[in-house]
Amino acid sequence: MPHLALWWPHASPRLEVLREPFARHAAKPNGYFPTFESFADFLIEWGEVVTEAERRGCGIVGLRC
Repeated sequence: MPHLALWWPHASPRLEVLREPFARHAAKPNGYFPTFESFADFLIEWGEVVTEAERRGCGIVGLRC
């Protein structure tokens, strides 16, 4: 967890560089992330989870739904 929290402040300002690769490789109108904005929003929200977990000294559990 500390490594993810450490890297998030460096990665978050650079999300825009992922726009073109996302459009080329991952954009699917009916996919999980149909637009770059939905993908970026997910990453930003995940960054908030990681940051808060680190602040609290907690870990994160990933469950497949």
